[in-house]
Formats: sequence, C-alpha cells, structure tokens
Amino acid sequence: MDNNVILGVLLLSSLLTLTYSSFIPLNVRSGLTWHSQACQTLGGELLADDDLIMDHVKTIAMNLDVCIDDDIGAFWTAKKKQKNTLIDPKTGKSLQLGLSRFGRKPKVCPSLLKNNTVSKDCKLRGACSICNVQEPQIFRFKGLTQDSRYDTSYSVNFDKTSKTIMFLGSKNKSTLIPRNESHWVLESEDQEELLTLSGKGNFLPTGRKVWTDSFGKDRVIAFSSCILGSQFTCNAGSCIPLDYKCDMFPDCKQEEDEEACDTLEVPANYQKQVAPTEGSRGIPWPVFVSFEIRAFTEIASIDLRLSVDFFIRLRWKDPRISFKDLRNGTALNPLSDDEILSLWTPTLGLTNGLSEFDSKVSEDSVSAFLSNVRKRGKASRARLEDSFEISRYPGKWNDIIVEREYFHDFKCNFDLSNYPFDQQKCFMNFTLRGTTDRQVILRRDSTRNITYLGEKRLVEYEIEEITLDVQANTGSGFSSASVVVVFKRLRIYYYLNVFAQFILLMGVGFMSLIFPVNNFSDRVMTALTVMLVMTCNQQVVNDSLPKTSYFKIIDYYLLISLNSQIFVMVFHTYIYWLCVAEYNKHKLLRKKAQDEVESAEEFSYPLANRRNKICGMVSSIFMTVYILLLVIVSQEL
Repeated sequence: MDNNVILGVLLLSSLLTLTYSSFIPLNVRSGLTWHSQACQTLGGELLADDDLIMDHVKTIAMNLDVCIDDDIGAFWTAKKKQKNTLIDPKTGKSLQLGLSRFGRKPKVCPSLLKNNTVSKDCKLRGACSICNVQEPQIFRFKGLTQDSRYDTSYSVNFDKTSKTIMFLGSKNKSTLIPRNESHWVLESEDQEELLTLSGKGNFLPTGRKVWTDSFGKDRVIAFSSCILGSQFTCNAGSCIPLDYKCDMFPDCKQEEDEEACDTLEVPANYQKQVAPTEGSRGIPWPVFVSFEIRAFTEIASIDLRLSVDFFIRLRWKDPRISFKDLRNGTALNPLSDDEILSLWTPTLGLTNGLSEFDSKVSEDSVSAFLSNVRKRGKASRARLEDSFEISRYPGKWNDIIVEREYFHDFKCNFDLSNYPFDQQKCFMNFTLRGTTDRQVILRRDSTRNITYLGEKRLVEYEIEEITLDVQANTGSGFSSASVVVVFKRLRIYYYLNVFAQFILLMGVGFMSLIFPVNNFSDRVMTALTVMLVMTCNQQVVNDSLPKTSYFKIIDYYLLISLNSQIFVMVFHTYIYWLCVAEYNKHKLLRKKAQDEVESAEEFSYPLANRRNKICGMVSSIFMTVYILLLVIVSQEL
C-alpha cells in the first residue's frame, strides 16, 4: 500500500479512536539521553521551556502523577538551538562542540513547572518529558510472517484516560497496548494476545527486542517507524540509513548495524556441483575472464620457457543466489572463505604449462583467492519478514569476482631463424574445465580485459604487444582463452658484444696484410689468433641458444667472419709460396748474369706486393659490404 494512503488512514483512525494528541508524555523519571532517544524513536522532539506553559501542554503535564511532586513537575526540555552550529553530514544533527569557559561541557538541568513559571533545578537526576510529534509516524513490525489477525502499520497515540501510550493498527485489526511500565501486548479485535513483550527497560516497545508469540516461542522482532527498504532499525529504536549498515563504521549505540554482515545468501536446494544455466533456453552461461600480468620473471630461449607472474580474474553471475547489503565499490563486498566454498566456481586448466596448474577453489587453496561481489543492479523489494532490515540483491544482476595470483612457466616455441633480430610470439593457453561450451563459455571481460604492470624494456627483450584471444566454442568442446605475448630482442647488446667485436677482429685480421709479404710468421700468427678468438666467441653465442636444425642470421654472419680469416690464412700461405718462388727465380736469373744476389730480406718481391695490395682492396670492400648488409638486415627485420 502506498505510504500516502497509509498515512491518510492513520490520520483518520486517530480522529475516530481515542483522543490523539501530538503531545506524547513520557511519564517515566529518567535521564535526558533516554528521553531524547525515546522521543526520537516516536518521530518527535522534546518541548522547549516556553512550550511547557501553554495551557493544553500544562494540562497534560500536571496530570502525570509520576512526574509531579508537591504540585511541581520536573521535565526535560529541548536545548536552545545555537547559531552557526556544525551539522553532522551523516546524521543531520548539530554537533555538540561547545565548551564552557573552563573547558567543560555546559551542564544541562531539568525544568521545574509550577503554576505558570519555569525554573531550573540541577540537583534532580531524573525527570519526565513531553514529546512533540508533529506528524503521525508509521510503525511496523519487522520479523513477522504475514497474518490476517494483525495490522501491518500502526500509529502512536496517548490515552488521556489511562495516561498510557498505545499503538493503534491502521485497519483496527489489532492494538499494541501496555499492561504496565515494562509489559506490552499486541491484541487482536477479539482481544487475543498475539505477541507479548516483557522485561526491564521496555517502557516503549520500539526497537529490536525479543517477543513471545501466542505459541510461547521467542522471536526477535523489530518495531519501529524506520522506512522499509531505506532505513535500518537500531536495537534502541532509532533509525539510520540502510546504506550505513555493514559499512565498517558503527552508527547504532550497541554497534548492531555491523553485526550479521554476511554477504551471501544461498538457498537450501543449491547445488554447487552444477553450473548456472539459462534454464530451458539452452544458452551457455558466460564467464568473463581477464588477466593482469605483473612481470615476466624470465624469458629463457635455451629452455624454450616463459616464466610469468600474473593474476587471473573470473567474473560471473549466479541467478540461484542473492546478496545482502552490497556497497558501492567491489572491494567493500568481500566473500569469506566459507561463502566462496559453498558456491559453484569455474576452473581453468593449462594446455602449454611446464608444471601442474590448479585454479580450482578448494579448502587448501581458498585462502589464496580474493573473492568479492560487484554491485550492479538495484535491491529487490524489502520484506517485512526480516527482523534485521536487509537490502537483497539478486544474483542474476550482480557479479561474483574471483581472482588469484600465479607464478608459472609456459612452453614457448621460439623461432630463432632471424636471431638476433627476431620477434617472438608466446602463448599462455587456458581452457575451461569441468563443463562443456554448451553449458558454460568464456568471454572477454570488457571491464578489464588484459593489463600489463611490468617494465616494457626487459634485460634482453622489449615487450611489443600483449593481447587476449577468447574462443567461446572450440573443436574440443571446451572454451579457451589465450594470452598472446609479442616481444622482440633488444639489439644493442648484440651490436656491441657480438657484431662490433667480430668486425674489429676481422679488421685486425685484414691488417695483417700490411705486414711485409715475406714476414710469413707474423702474418700467420695474427690471422690465427684472430680466428681462435672468433671461434671462442662463436661458441659462447651458440651456448646461449638452443640447438636448431636450421641456420640463424647470426650463424651466417659468424660463419662469414670466421671464413674470412681462414681465407686470410690461405692467402698468407699463398703469398709466402709466391715470395719463395719469386725470390728463387730472381736468384737464378742473377746467377746466370753473374750478378750479385740480394738477400731474401732485401728483395722487394714486386709480384707478391701487387697481389697483396689487390687482396687488401678486396678486404676493404668486403668489410664495407659486411657492415652495410648488417645495417640493412637489422632495419628490415
């Protein structure tokens, strides 16, 4: 029923029943705090000193025997409103920050009403009060099942005859009346006792208390004017916004708003072995997957291995369950270990992992998972059957999110044909286990997809691209997801430590052509030393790579470099033979002419020098072409 209609019925019932007055006396001697809270639960405010001397108020006040002593009434009154006071944005009340001149809070004293005068008496410890309820409040029982014998809404009234407070039903089916100062009874039209409340501290039945039904069973029931679906009832009867419940900041005096804060509500017939479905529609249920890669801890080319530190994040809905009191912000809606263990959770497996991989949520691994609920839809309609007001969110609109960090090794088939100018593509292949793609499918999570938090430039590689490829339907019958990592090798290392060294070594080897053509030992020793150093460096490079059946670019360059020095050694041997032959021929001609023969050191070896010069020019051209080819290939790849 609409609130305006209920309010109209309450106003009409208050005019037709017992004398209703907006001034509700609280005729019990107690402290100011108790009276202020009690008046607040009734939806009113304490009267001010000036209001006590009004005739109709004074008539009510002086008829309260508990509050009168020697024709003098003691009443608590409202404090004077101060100008420029600070307002608490959460409660809407003024903050009591004022202090006296000596640093103490100002003392509040009850007012004494005698004849038409009002005075203060600070010696009294207890007094009564009169609550000014300007508009009738709608009170409801929360925690009761629907029953045609009692009303769902009540209004507060004061019976001047019996001088008691009572609550009248909106349809006059039932009335909540006091038997004494601490005993309340909910009576039907036939005066049948439906509920009873007894015990100390029950001057008002408002708040969350233990009631006894007609069968003698104790039940926790809340009776308050808190708006159903938007406010929470504290045990004392005050109301706070429902959003303040379970927000990790207590707002009720007894902190009951931070109790019973379990997020999950699972029906008794829930089966965790069965995945959620679309019912008879035959549509596979989606599970949204995303990845967060923290770092690539190692990229081992020789072992064909990729080591990754990463998070897997799975998000799905389950229409069979519901959630309670969700807050804005996924991190504020955690699921406990027991709650996530009671649910169906998707399990991923690896197809190219180098060790065992288990993403199943179990008792042994549940502590490693971070489980939360993402609030998306609105809360369902509030129910009067809940004694603790709950905002229920259906599972078909709100997401369960489970994520966990993993450290794992993946097999990566490196293609080293272009090494060291290669660009590699490695895969992290996952598949959904335990259910086929006819029941559950993987989909890319559009809210997060894939993120990389590590450095782009690594020790030996540079990350080019990371993408996520999700295939809902595959030939194997199970959905799969693949993280594709593209990275290229940093070339500056090989420029400085491989190619530059080999170019310098080749230059040293070719410089042996500058030695005298007849100095065979120095020329050969230089070329031989260069060739040995090249061989050692080539072995170091090969040891850092896996054995392949094909040639790599670096193999061609190293092979050409090494063979160039072999050619130099062969050329030196040829020049030595040519020098010996040329000198012997010169020596023979000199002897025939009976001329003096020059020594081998003094002979000029013209033919050998000409051919040595031609070889030096060819070597310079070779070095230039070698460097140009190196630059061109590195730019093209």
